[in-house]
Amino acid sequence: MLMYNTFIGKDLQEAMGKMRRELGPDAMMLKQSIVNTKGLFGLFRKPMVEVVGFKSDRNVNMKPRKEMKKMEVNNENEVTIQKELLEIRKQLSALANKDEGILTKTNPIISEDDSALHKYFKLLRESEMDDDLIDSLFEALKKEIIEKNIEDDSIIFEKLKLRLMDIIDVIDPIKTKNKLPRIFMFVGPTGVGKTTSLVKLAANYKLKEEKDVEIYSLDNYRIAATEQLRSYCDIMQISFKKFDNKSDFKNTIKKSKAQIILIDTAGRSPKDEIAISAIKDYIKSINFHNIEVFLVVSAGTKKSDLLNINEKYSKLNYKYLLFTKLDETVKLGSIINTLYHLKKPLSYVAFGQDVPKHISIANPEIIVESVLKENQND
Repeated sequence: MLMYNTFIGKDLQEAMGKMRRELGPDAMMLKQSIVNTKGLFGLFRKPMVEVVGFKSDRNVNMKPRKEMKKMEVNNENEVTIQKELLEIRKQLSALANKDEGILTKTNPIISEDDSALHKYFKLLRESEMDDDLIDSLFEALKKEIIEKNIEDDSIIFEKLKLRLMDIIDVIDPIKTKNKLPRIFMFVGPTGVGKTTSLVKLAANYKLKEEKDVEIYSLDNYRIAATEQLRSYCDIMQISFKKFDNKSDFKNTIKKSKAQIILIDTAGRSPKDEIAISAIKDYIKSINFHNIEVFLVVSAGTKKSDLLNINEKYSKLNYKYLLFTKLDETVKLGSIINTLYHLKKPLSYVAFGQDVPKHISIANPEIIVESVLKENQND
């Protein structure tokens, strides 16, 4: 008959003492591990040592070592002992796979017993943030809460908010001190709202910042979009030019007296590497000036597509991310996800069709609070 149990102590010595008191001095340890025990308010106390001990009613391998040395054990007995130990291990391994999980029951970083932490943990999982990011955030946060004995939900909210905000690096391009003219190019997949975002920014630069603005287009595919862009320029009294060769493009920029030049490009699939390379050639042609490239993506784009977009457009050495369609996106966790993986600064966010209202410099606090409050009333 096999006798086994688990014993927990503050250290190995204490756990082993408990094992021998219950199972006897000839009990043996099969496994030891570090575990977290539940403490106040469902949080965790200091890690403890857990040992799994067992004892067999066959005492052939349970004798003290001194006695074993005195015994003349033949090969047949040694094989029997090894088989018995192997069988014991199999039995315990089978038990470990059951719900009671005597050996290796895996607990999530945050369980339902963790009260205030669990609701935010669950919320971030539902916001479509990556498990590895969520786990790293909550592992550090839980440790801080335990060490400081924090129980106030509002404090936990603020601490989590600050950790998420640290992921969001925001740069206002217009406030960086670069040589004039500032040349901004907008690239990205089809249908993400590059042209609309460019028009919104042009209006803000012209009307609010009172800058001298020009708009150029390298889009020779969407005739209707180009004409619409020209119409916007007429309304705002902004100079508009369209190019189909690098030489004219280069000479026009050389002669320009504008403070800000905004360059529109045709939307391209990340798979269209020839078209992306053509855009790169235009950028390289301006070797006397720096073109700052925005990668424009929809906030609702799934992670796998974002990583593919980043891979293809990274050859343009883009400097900023611009997220569009925040008003059409239910889960804003994807924004934090993208910034965490791509390590690129966020600039503007667009959240509607109205020109020039529906665009602004990203506010990390607003983004994070939106994520943390998603689904709370579901």
